[in-house]
Amino acid sequence: MDMKIFFGNDALDILINENCLLDVMLEKIEVSESDNIVIVIFEFKMRPKSDFEKIRLIFSRVEEYGFYYDKNFLFKTVTESKFFKTLEGNYYLSLDPFFGEHNVISDKDANFVKSQKIEMIVI
Repeated sequence: MDMKIFFGNDALDILINENCLLDVMLEKIEVSESDNIVIVIFEFKMRPKSDFEKIRLIFSRVEEYGFYYDKNFLFKTVTESKFFKTLEGNYYLSLDPFFGEHNVISDKDANFVKSQKIEMIVI
C-alpha cells in the first residue's frame, strides 16, 4: 500500500466533511525538540465514515502548544475541534475549543497547537 502524505493547505483541505476531526479517537500525542525546533505529533483513529482509518498529523516549527489531562475528563474522544490557517500563516488546531467563532484563536481554547508547518500521513 502506498503511503499518502499531504502537506500544508492540502492537509487542511482534506480534513473536512466526513474526514473532519470530530468523533475521532486520539490515540497518541508526542512532543519532541531538535535544534530548537519543536514538533507535536497526533495520531487519530478516524470516524467510521472517513476515507481514512488512521492518520498522523505532524505540526513542525511549533510556536505554541498546551495540553491538559485530568483522569475525570474524557480526553481521548474528540467531540469539538478548530482547525484552520491563521491570518499570519500558522496552522492552528484545538481539540477542546472555546465556543464561539471557528476560525479565531481564543485564550480559552484547550488542547491546542499552533505551528508554521503541518503534514498529514495516512497510516
